Amino acid sequence: MRNPELYHYAVFGKPDKAGTWGWRFEGHHLSLNFSLVNGRIFSVTPSFFGASPAKVSEGKHKGLRVLREEETKAFKFLKSLSPPQKKMAILSSKAPRDILSGQDNTVHASNFLPGQGLPITKMNPRQKGWLREVVQVYAAKHRPRSIIQIVQKKPLIHPTKTFFAWAGGLTPETGHYYRIQTPDFLFEYANTQNNVNHVHAVWRDFKGDFGRDLLADHYRKDHSKEKDWVSMFDGETLKGWKPNEDENSFSVKNGCIVANAPGRCHLFYQAEKPFQNFEFKAEVMTLPHSNAGVYFHTRFQDEGWPKAGFECQINNTYHDPKKTASIYGVADCLEAPANDDEWFKKLPEKEMGEDDMLDQAFEPKSNSRLSCQLIVSDDLDGLTVHMPEKQV
Repeated sequence: MRNPELYHYAVFGKPDKAGTWGWRFEGHHLSLNFSLVNGRIFSVTPSFFGASPAKVSEGKHKGLRVLREEETKAFKFLKSLSPPQKKMAILSSKAPRDILSGQDNTVHASNFLPGQGLPITKMNPRQKGWLREVVQVYAAKHRPRSIIQIVQKKPLIHPTKTFFAWAGGLTPETGHYYRIQTPDFLFEYANTQNNVNHVHAVWRDFKGDFGRDLLADHYRKDHSKEKDWVSMFDGETLKGWKPNEDENSFSVKNGCIVANAPGRCHLFYQAEKPFQNFEFKAEVMTLPHSNAGVYFHTRFQDEGWPKAGFECQINNTYHDPKKTASIYGVADCLEAPANDDEWFKKLPEKEMGEDDMLDQAFEPKSNSRLSCQLIVSDDLDGLTVHMPEKQV
């Protein structure tokens, strides 16, 4: 039995029958994530289940097969295919070692486009029904009411843009992998490890994992204009700010807060009342080999590294591998999205829908932009643009 101390429950926001909040339960071979809007289920992904062994070989539970339906119904569908259909569906005789979406927080649709495998338009009505049975196995792990609320926004099976792909052996005793892909969702299954007795099965949403599209919709509706922003810096003084350890480490020059600490020092913003949920933005420039960061939800202390809150790393060339945009101790960004001696906000803000279009690009990165959205001006002097060889 797995150590129960390795499983965790987290709540985001304030639980309310009619509110907007979320919760998560996860650990080894299990990840359940739920986002609610106005009391209705908005997202149930990522939804991940694993089992090792997948089939119990001894003891009082001998013969028990965990995640059995995900496999048996997929094989039922596979066996229904004609030779021409199998030729389209089977991508390789060798299965990948694991599900391709891995443990990434975001699964980019561009990694699975164009769709591969057998399109639903090449399936007969009976086969379409059996394909829906496979998808229903993943959906059935959630309450029917939750799934109804999901499909009211986007269908689990797209009538023309759904693909079924297979790789590996054609019998349960040989390593095998399959996926069902729509414009919105990805269902993946792999049983290749531990002598074909180690299963991973996951349901992902290309745009909505962890309620991500909920957040984007919130930004579009409530933050489309510069409203309700509070300036934390008057451009002339450090009024409202309090340094610790070395008060001379921070100064104001040319309308900017300048940090020049010989050692460790922090500058704390003294708000009249604590911020709750908020957005923060700033224009930042780093000098070569400098190391800094912005702490959120922290509190003043006389000395030492802040013990409360989270730090967004600001480091483009310092030797620490955790570069700018890393959330220290939570998520690492190993490739700096900005350069020293340049203000980070040289580019205009992304327009509505740009992220969605970037999801379709070839190997997008965290700092990727659509070239058609960039207007050449003197402000961009010195900007370096990198394009994939495939698009040159």
